[in-house]
Amino acid sequence: MQILLVIRVKEHDLAISFATGIIAILRTMDDENYIEFLRQMDDISLHDFFLDAFGLIKDLVTIPIFSNDWSEMLLLQNSIFVRAMNKFVSRLVEDLNHFNEQSVELWQLYFECIVQFIIQPCLQLESFTANKRKRILSRYKDLRIEASNDFKTMWFCLHEQHKLYFIPSQIYGVIRVSLIPVQDIRTAMIRVLCDMIYVINKHEDNLSIFENEFVTVMDKFANEPLVDKIFKEYLINAIDDFCKAKKLARNGSKLVDMIDNLLSRIIELRVAVNDCETAALDLQMHCVRSLMEFYERLGHLPMYIKYIYQLYEMNRRLQNKIEAGHTLMLHAKLLDWDPDKVLEEVHMKYTQTHQSVKTHDQLKKKLYRDIIQLFDDGDAWEKSIEVCKELQIQYEQSFEYVNLSALLLNQSRLYVHIMDAGKQRFEQEYFRIGCYGMGFHDFLQNQVFVYRSEPGQRLGDVREKLQTIFPHAILLDPTVNIEDHHRRSTSQYVQVQVVQPISDEKAKFKNRNIPEAILQYYRSNEIRRFTYTRLFVHEDDRDATSDIAKFSTERYEFSTAFVLPNTTRWVPAGSSTKTLLTPLENAIHLLEKTNRELKILVEANEADRELNVTPLSGKTAGILDAVVMGGASVIEQAFLSNEYQMKHPDEYTRALIDNVKQLLADQIPLLERALLIMRQKSKPEMLPHVDHLSNILIHRQRSVEQHCGKQQPHGLRLSIFVPSTDISANISIQSHRSNAEIQSRQSDLTRSRTSSTNSTNTIFKPTSASSPQKTPIELREELTSVRPRRPPRTAPSLSSSVSSLAGASNDSTRSSTTDMNISGQFVVASASQTLLSSESLNDELNSENLQAKLNNVNKKTLSPTHQLANKIRSLTKSSEQLSSDIPPRPPPKPPKFPR
Repeated sequence: MQILLVIRVKEHDLAISFATGIIAILRTMDDENYIEFLRQMDDISLHDFFLDAFGLIKDLVTIPIFSNDWSEMLLLQNSIFVRAMNKFVSRLVEDLNHFNEQSVELWQLYFECIVQFIIQPCLQLESFTANKRKRILSRYKDLRIEASNDFKTMWFCLHEQHKLYFIPSQIYGVIRVSLIPVQDIRTAMIRVLCDMIYVINKHEDNLSIFENEFVTVMDKFANEPLVDKIFKEYLINAIDDFCKAKKLARNGSKLVDMIDNLLSRIIELRVAVNDCETAALDLQMHCVRSLMEFYERLGHLPMYIKYIYQLYEMNRRLQNKIEAGHTLMLHAKLLDWDPDKVLEEVHMKYTQTHQSVKTHDQLKKKLYRDIIQLFDDGDAWEKSIEVCKELQIQYEQSFEYVNLSALLLNQSRLYVHIMDAGKQRFEQEYFRIGCYGMGFHDFLQNQVFVYRSEPGQRLGDVREKLQTIFPHAILLDPTVNIEDHHRRSTSQYVQVQVVQPISDEKAKFKNRNIPEAILQYYRSNEIRRFTYTRLFVHEDDRDATSDIAKFSTERYEFSTAFVLPNTTRWVPAGSSTKTLLTPLENAIHLLEKTNRELKILVEANEADRELNVTPLSGKTAGILDAVVMGGASVIEQAFLSNEYQMKHPDEYTRALIDNVKQLLADQIPLLERALLIMRQKSKPEMLPHVDHLSNILIHRQRSVEQHCGKQQPHGLRLSIFVPSTDISANISIQSHRSNAEIQSRQSDLTRSRTSSTNSTNTIFKPTSASSPQKTPIELREELTSVRPRRPPRTAPSLSSSVSSLAGASNDSTRSSTTDMNISGQFVVASASQTLLSSESLNDELNSENLQAKLNNVNKKTLSPTHQLANKIRSLTKSSEQLSSDIPPRPPPKPPKFPR
């Protein structure tokens, strides 16, 4: 007893001397000496001796006194200890009939001592060289096998009621020893583990105790490389065979499935962390989420909360604010709004909270405030408002008015951000990523994911990122069909393609007229269904002249396991369903997308006058004057021709054609609003380009009215499509016209408008609401505010120079005449009506009778300069006669060469 006390003192040299002496004494003792020594002690002395003996051996193998270089001394010590423990425990077996609480303490210490003996580093022969391992086995054999067999023998010496004292405390030691990759050791220790399962099932009729402890123990070994596929298969097969032999089919099969799923996810996570090809945090987060969801289904709350915060920290590290907010929400849902319910230790272990937070209600409010801030930082203001509304109810019920006022102020700011055009959010893009081939790890083999991109990330960026993660992978084109040889190949194939989200905005808002600033969020968020397309040419469409009428589409639609955004950017995708789309249906989808994007830009520019007009100008020019695809006019030529309608006379195609007509008609008011904004915001040097687009829109509207019928005017719209030079010319001509001629022209224009309104042609009304009826004063102010600015000084044409010359001295008369026309009976027409009126006026000016009248008047009232201008104007053609059906593009600027 005194020797044992000296061993534990700090004098290292003295401890070595005493340890060496004890080892020498035990080495000289034979079996008879052990028996005689133990027989002389009474029960109390024997109990104390075993406590000291097992404690000494445990200390010496856990923290060796001898240096690791003294391998021979360590092996000699261990061979003596394993023989001594066998003799000591044999004496314990004789006293099993007097098993009591003190016996439980001794047996518990013995099992712990055996485990520490087996796992000590100096006995792990796998880490040694082949020669050293061969020399050790020839002299001492594998002492671990002998110790593990002693453990199994002593375990089965216990009675069943005695074994319950060591379950589940000894599960950790048994599993730890069974991880050693030696067949005999695994066989012995897994046999003990199976017996524990049998004893628990017999006395508890369920295995929940074993399952909870097994989960906790295996999570501690998650980073151990010994937890591999070989161990998983060996353990599952051994337990499955044992359960079938003992007729534990119901509980046994459930336990085997649990162990299989748990070990598979643990191995996946360790591989994702350690392998250089899966070192990307995105894939690690996928494995962490998979393990977290498994613990949730299993109902193991401590492990579930642990991995919630592990996933949360990974999202914070990657600046995934929205995903981090969704992750914290998982913990918040586990708490109650009960101010009297005290927090359990499991909720406080991983949360970094202040000591004042002691109830469920306090912790949940704190988590909600953190979630609101995370969603706000990630520009998910709609989700932040949802959390604010839920927290608002709790503040009202608990009369926390100070916190409530701050919350409502924050909520109002979020509403302002949604409608503020200056707070532009990146349009969210999603990508379908397929990993095919047996060259990937198990959790990636032949799996398909949907990836929510980072702000500003495009297809090229995603492909480059995947090439970095999988440097040996072969990138497949999105048009390639995945065959069986791709899936069975030992290589790695990665296919990336953009997918379009399918939103439920129509069901959510019930087809109400909602601002685009609100709809834009729901088109790419809170999404679960996606679609992507592949083009092909059908046999019936090979003779089509245009590509848009030739290509059909295979449309694939699939769903994801979770609504996006979620706790991670990678989400598993389900199987796809294929649908064939005709070229006409493709054109409808194209027009719907174009109109939606144009409407978003128009409303954003109308809401914010300081917004950059360049995206709107590019979109408008792409629709009206597309160089490559030809714009919407190609759709008209392809599908609204008589030849196409005669070739497809069925009712379904006719309904689709009507839909195309409606979409083309809906496009005209949006283009008018777009050109008005461009004229207001563009620089002077860009006005000729706006005039060019305005002329194209005039002919575009004519073509739409020819195919679709004339639009019914909804209120008065200001014409913005007459170029600035033509406006000045028309106004200068009107300044010389008598009031009687003006009134007669207005009456003719009114009759033409009435006849066009009452036309029997099919009328397609635009879906967007038009501007309301304006008073003459409002029209005068609107005309003044949108009056086009003068273009930059360039080489003018002859007609424009004459028009400017004729109107140069009559500015005051021109403005007064215009105001009189607006305040009187004159009605500002739409683009086509303005064009008709200008044509008729030009025709009348070119007629001989009107020219004679003007000549007579000019001789009396006009100066010689104005008379000369009128003569030159009569000799030149009007701008309408010079323009063809499609106005020519403005000449390109000459290239700039360096000096």
